[in-house]
Amino acid sequence: MAEKDTSSLLSGLDPDVLFDPDQMAMLQEEPAGTPPVKTPSRPKPKAKPKTKVQTVRPDADEFSTVRKIPKRIMRHVLREFPDASNMTDALVAYLICHSPGELAERSQDVLTDEQKVLIQNWRGDPYAELDRKFKQVLPKLQNLHDRMGVLEVLCAYIVFDRVGFRQDNPVQPDLVDFDENGVMELMMHAEEQAKAMQAEKSISNGRPIR
Repeated sequence: MAEKDTSSLLSGLDPDVLFDPDQMAMLQEEPAGTPPVKTPSRPKPKAKPKTKVQTVRPDADEFSTVRKIPKRIMRHVLREFPDASNMTDALVAYLICHSPGELAERSQDVLTDEQKVLIQNWRGDPYAELDRKFKQVLPKLQNLHDRMGVLEVLCAYIVFDRVGFRQDNPVQPDLVDFDENGVMELMMHAEEQAKAMQAEKSISNGRPIR
C-alpha cells in the first residue's frame, strides 16, 4: 500500500524534482503527525545472587554450642562437680554420669583429660545420697520409737506395782497384764506432770541465750 501511494505521488511531480536528491528525501519522509514506532526494550536479566562459600573445618562436627542454659540447672551441676574448672567440663561430666553406660563407652575418645578425671572422681548426686541415707535411718528411728514405747510401758508397770496398785499375781511372763486397769492412767498422769515440770524449769532458768 505504501509503494502504491509513493508511485502515484511521483507520477504527478515535475521531472526536475525527481532528479533532485534533497526533494526526493523530503518526499519519502513520513507524513507529519505520525507517531514514531517504539521498539520494545528487552528486560534486563536479573543478577543471580552470589553464593557464599563457607569453609568447613575438619573438626566442625566434633563440638556443639549450647546457649541459654538456665542458671538453676548449672548451679545444680556445679554443686555435683565443684572441682570443675569450667562449666563445659562440669556439664559434660554430669551428662556422662547420669546417662546409660553405653554413652560413656562411646564418648571416651572425645573426652578431655579433665572431664575423665571428673567422671572418675564422681561420688553421686549429693541430694540422692542424702535421700538414700535418710531412707536407711527411717527404719532405725521407727525401731527406736517402738522400743521407747516398750520401755515406757515397763516403767509405768513397775511404778504401778511399787505403789501397790497391781491386783493380780502372775506366775509366768506370758501371764503379765501390762494393760491392767490403771496402768494407762498412770502413764498419762506422768506425761502431764512431766510437761508441767518442764515448763516450771524453763521459767526458773529463764529464756536460753541463742
